[in-house]
Amino acid sequence: MAADPAAEADPAGLRPCGWVFPSSTSASGHAEELFHLYARISQAAGTKFWFHGLRNAFISVAERELMLPRSLTKRLVNHARRSDVTEEYAADWTIRRLREPAQRIADRTEELMHAEVEEDPDWEADGAFGGAWEEG
Repeated sequence: MAADPAAEADPAGLRPCGWVFPSSTSASGHAEELFHLYARISQAAGTKFWFHGLRNAFISVAERELMLPRSLTKRLVNHARRSDVTEEYAADWTIRRLREPAQRIADRTEELMHAEVEEDPDWEADGAFGGAWEEG
């Protein structure tokens, strides 16, 4: 038996630190104030980028594409609230239980990134929202 069960479960020796973007130079232990990177990432991607957009896309794929339960999606993006009585019934989510649905979301996102999109002849860019949408 290994001295450290987490190391045995993770052959790479990586342990979750609690942050998606950990930082060894930040007092908080996670990356902060990344706004200065938005322009460079946007230029490289060829589209507007913001980190919260990644969360939005993750949630959209989870709920619209994979039809995952909202309580699971909330837990995956750390939106679950302890004061939510219904959520407390499902409060025993572990990293092991969350890993598989998170990987399904990542896999589906990858598929969507490489999907060929067919033009919709009924969609009109200028009037799609009945004139209520204005770019500003």
